[in-house]
Amino acid sequence: MENCGCQEEPHEYTEEEINFGKVWLMAEIEKEEPRLREPLTCVTYLRDMPIKRDDPQSLERHNWSNILKINLKDILKWAVWQKEAKEHPEQFQGAEGEDGQLEDCLHPLRRLLDAGIRMNWNEMLDQISYQGYDGTPGLVNLPGVKVQQAQLPWDGGTSLKSIMKDFESVILESISDCHYCDSAVHFLIPPKKYAFLAVTQSYAASNFSKLDVLLTELPKFISYWAKFKNEMDILDAAGGRKFRGTQIHVYPSGWCIGAGAGGSDRMVAYVAEPEKIYLDIPAMITRIMTTINKKENEVYFLTLYAAKIGSVKPLYYQCIKYLDGI
Repeated sequence: MENCGCQEEPHEYTEEEINFGKVWLMAEIEKEEPRLREPLTCVTYLRDMPIKRDDPQSLERHNWSNILKINLKDILKWAVWQKEAKEHPEQFQGAEGEDGQLEDCLHPLRRLLDAGIRMNWNEMLDQISYQGYDGTPGLVNLPGVKVQQAQLPWDGGTSLKSIMKDFESVILESISDCHYCDSAVHFLIPPKKYAFLAVTQSYAASNFSKLDVLLTELPKFISYWAKFKNEMDILDAAGGRKFRGTQIHVYPSGWCIGAGAGGSDRMVAYVAEPEKIYLDIPAMITRIMTTINKKENEVYFLTLYAAKIGSVKPLYYQCIKYLDGI
């Protein structure tokens, strides 16, 4: 069909169509809401930060209208997270028809929730966990944490012995400050440094990487200096033998890049247990309201999501150490 140049007249929605669209939208959003709270694979805050959530029934106790009016961040150091989703009624036309039509209507809604609401929510939690938000610190920049300096930057010319001494220095400092009853066992380093440890050989004729040797020898070092709980059977990388020791974890984290003094890379050592450090979320992400908005010939729905996020709360600074200049 040839284009006659005529402009298509906008569709005027009836009250019945608008009301049906709102009812259908709210019903589908309620089904999708539990999925919005599931973490994405592109974020790592659940791996590195213990989370304390409020129970779902407590959401009814939060007065959202007051939260939107006053700045609670200055009083309780809460971050009030808000995000809007905008949908047009034409997305839901045919929703009452065949199953195939119903799926066609759900796809744009799910894309909107995933790419907009869910992604933004996870990125916000990731930033607050590691870097903080609006003046509140995160895991990589807590004030009052002891900072040590690496012997040498970790690069292609750094020996395993030098890197081992850096780890041992941080561990021994944490054990000493904890009065020999606990130790930092969770380590975060920049991804480039992690790749360097994981792919380079420990010695010229060795089949094991520097990371393999660290994961084998450091638990023995901790067990020698600190006789406390958490000992378990650990598989020795060199020979497959088991020994008793304290399990350690070394993970890559992009938030460590440039987090040290003078923009240097930083290693974060701590205990990832809720008794030592945690992030509280007083109110998980939830839908606050859905409104109908009409502007001339345009009709759309606005759905407001909100949550209350606390700040990183270190309970024992003795377990947390920084190593800069790696």
